[in-house]
Amino acid sequence: MATLTLQSCDIDAALRQAAPDTNFGTQLHVISRDGDRNARGVLQFDISSLESGSTITGATLYLFVYGHESYPAAGRTYWVYRLTQYGWVENTVTWNSPWSSPGGDYTETDGANATVPEIGNWMSWNVLALVQDARDDRSDIFNVIIIDSQEDGYPGGQALYRADFYPKEEETETTLRPKLVIEYTPPPQIIYPVTIQSQEAVGSPTIEVEGIQISPVTIPSAEAVGMPALLYHQSIATATIPSAEAVGIPSIGVIGYILPVTIPSQEVVGVPTILKYVWHVILDGNYITETPETNRMFVIGRDDYGNPVWGEAHDSDESGLVGERLDFQQELAIPSSSQAAAAAEAILAKMRLTKARGVILIPPNCGQELFDVVELSDAGANQEAVKFRVVGIRFEYQPRQARYEHRLILGAP
Repeated sequence: MATLTLQSCDIDAALRQAAPDTNFGTQLHVISRDGDRNARGVLQFDISSLESGSTITGATLYLFVYGHESYPAAGRTYWVYRLTQYGWVENTVTWNSPWSSPGGDYTETDGANATVPEIGNWMSWNVLALVQDARDDRSDIFNVIIIDSQEDGYPGGQALYRADFYPKEEETETTLRPKLVIEYTPPPQIIYPVTIQSQEAVGSPTIEVEGIQISPVTIPSAEAVGMPALLYHQSIATATIPSAEAVGIPSIGVIGYILPVTIPSQEVVGVPTILKYVWHVILDGNYITETPETNRMFVIGRDDYGNPVWGEAHDSDESGLVGERLDFQQELAIPSSSQAAAAAEAILAKMRLTKARGVILIPPNCGQELFDVVELSDAGANQEAVKFRVVGIRFEYQPRQARYEHRLILGAP
């Protein structure tokens, strides 16, 4: 039995119904209050560091309660549910965005509940089912929301109940940040031969290494004659080859490729064709497309004499689709109308980046660069030749698990 402790989540935030378009990305709390003033907490853990092939036997989510003394929630029941929206961003998420339903899109399937303790104690949930689901079906992303079982206050006699938890941004009590503890049984260890003088395959061998199968499965002898093709995400295939012959002692690598060694002679008849980096496979993807929250912006500044100056920017295409969405922003350090207009245009440009966004998992592509515009077709997500701009790149290399993952964070083009 082994234990993996993830001290601090990857992202977290609070969603407040009373300020539905305001971001609280550095806070984590749950509120039940009358007058449509509830609050919920959202957070994500990346559990990909859990060794591949492990059997998960237990999982516990811990949050440390440090407030609120004036409106204690001790004794109340909080639920943890799986969020069905994976594309939310910590410093932009709100009660209204990016959800299709205000307050967060979630499912109650496999939900877990716990009782709020007194201030100064850990609150814990048994989240084994949710962690197993993240490993099996969600690309190792544990993505949850925390909700009071009786929102809108009053049950129990008061109009407001609140529990404040230390978020991942806590700098003083770093050991009290959100914590996910996973108990598991590691996979069996495989010892490979390292001094092989010769190899001969007779019968029907099948070799599987971390889910990669090397076949054929009916080999009468160690001889290959015909038209071989190697297909692994990017296709490298021979074309119009009437025969092929390999003489020597081949060896089989443990990461899924066949490498001939000490081959005294090779013969290839025909013209090989190599296709590479034409199409790239999407292994998993989450996408969001919506109109920006603001399509007309006014920025108000002040000149050297204290007189107000202002500038505006207007996205007529967006306002033609959904009507005018107006916002004002005061920037007293801006001294001229031209600079105010430039600032307004910059704000709208940032808003446009939120029109389309998402995250995709792809096979490693060393040629991918930040801010490239990519065109995606993903029939399962109703994406057909849709263009995105790469606004973030994340690599993860796990040599012991033969795992090399490449995620692209997408924004509007």
